[in-house]
Amino acid sequence: MEGDEPGSPVVSDDEADSDLEKVDFEAVGDEIDGLIEEDDSSSDEEKNTIGDVPIRWYDGYDHIGYNREGKQIIRGKRKSPLEEILDPKAWRRVYDEKNDEELVLTDKELDVVARIRAGQYTGGTTDGDEEIVPWTSNKIEIHPLPEPTEPKRRFTPSKHEAAKVVKIVRAIRAGLIVKPAKDEKNGNLYSFDAWEETQ
Repeated sequence: MEGDEPGSPVVSDDEADSDLEKVDFEAVGDEIDGLIEEDDSSSDEEKNTIGDVPIRWYDGYDHIGYNREGKQIIRGKRKSPLEEILDPKAWRRVYDEKNDEELVLTDKELDVVARIRAGQYTGGTTDGDEEIVPWTSNKIEIHPLPEPTEPKRRFTPSKHEAAKVVKIVRAIRAGLIVKPAKDEKNGNLYSFDAWEETQ
């Protein structure tokens, strides 16, 4: 870049302004908008922002909810059952009731569906017959290994501690336990000046 290297000429403001005049900002803006629209169309975000409410709540309306801009999503025209039967790729299509659109399943998604229906793991890399690693011992336990639930006795006041406290309180009231006097409590520990110079 000009002006960054030692000995290179510094670009004046007028030259910089003339370079900016050469840039077609409208074309750049259209290009960016096109990229943004491509990203929006390819994203898997839900278009309907009604949340987890039953779609039957919208049965009496001509729309099925609202998009992110707050505009109504108008109900699309569904195919008749006869048209769906005649469509050769109908078995690959799934109707998304919430967003009112038909989704076409890919081969990978169909494989996952087949594995789930067969009672297998969804990922093809995992096999359910792997050997279990014994983390604690080889002995088969009947109870789970992680910490069990906390017993109730840990949260209730201790009865023997309560009895000791009552005994101490009765001794204080009877005068058997006397509160130490102020001088006795401090003792000779603080009765001298720690910073006094001794010779």
